This record gives sequence, structure tokens and C-alpha cells, in this order.
Amino acid sequence: MIGAGVCFGAERFKTLTLNAEAFGTIVGTNGQIAGTGFIVGSPGRVITCEHVVASQLAFNFHFVNASGAHLPVTLETVLRRYDLSVLQFDFTNQIPPLPYGDIRRVRPGDDVVYIGWNVQDSKFRVSKAIVSAIGVALNDGVSVDFIEFEGEGIPGYSGGPILNHRGEVVALMREA
Repeated sequence: MIGAGVCFGAERFKTLTLNAEAFGTIVGTNGQIAGTGFIVGSPGRVITCEHVVASQLAFNFHFVNASGAHLPVTLETVLRRYDLSVLQFDFTNQIPPLPYGDIRRVRPGDDVVYIGWNVQDSKFRVSKAIVSAIGVALNDGVSVDFIEFEGEGIPGYSGGPILNHRGEVVALMREA
């Protein structure tokens, strides 16, 4: 497994190994990076924010692996109320997904890790933050769970995974 080791000293995240093939950038037909996405759940599914893909006509999901593979994806589902898009690729390419966690188990004071494409540095950044609040917001008539924390949320991070201390996806990054 290709991994990215993240060390945070004596804190809860001593070392968290992530499958670097399971996250990447969403690149539009114009070649511009629109945001981050990741593989989770069902084989061949990439999750990102709806606003990342809203203005795009076609996409390439670029995996961050040693070969720099580009994997074409198609838009499968858009859930605007949740700012969520599901993209699909040919799942004969067996890339292990990131595991799901439970957002309802996250509490203020918990550590989380989030991953996003740093447009300025042209590389992925893995960062740690402490949850300051959790809650439910009403968005277009739908209840949406959220995690709030202070951290770097610059263009390119939208659509990236937010992970608990076990490396499970508990939320989707959305810049405020």
C-alpha cells in the first residue's frame, strides 16, 4: 500500500497511514484543478463537493500515486442540498477506498485530519485540527451534520476527506 505517514508526536495521532491512491484532485476539461476528491465506499466511486464540479463539463480524477495516473470519471449523482457529488470511474481498477467513520461519534476537543490540494504549493497537504463544534444545520430544508474546526481551508481543499484518529472519513472538507 502506498501511504502517507502523518506524525503528530505524543498526541492521539502517533502515526496515521493513508492510502495515497485513494485521494486526488478533480481536474476540469480546461486543465484547471477544481478541488479535491477521494474514493470511499463502493468500488469506483469518488466523492467531492457539488460546487467543485458544478461548472465543469468533463473531469479527470488525478490519483496521487507513483505513476501519476489520470483516471477519467463521469458524474453519477449530484446532491446540491448537501453540496455533494458522486463521480464514477471504471472500477476494474482496484484502488482500495478510504473507510467510513461515524460523524455522530465526533466530539468537540477531538482531533481530526483533513487533506486538501494546496493550489499555491501544487501539492497535497495533510493537516491536523481540533474540533471546536459539532452540530446540525438546515440547508435548503434538509438537516446536514457538520464539524467545525480552525485550520487551513484554501481553494483546492473543497471535497477533501476529514478523518478521525482511526483514518476513517467522517466528513467532507468545505472551505468556509
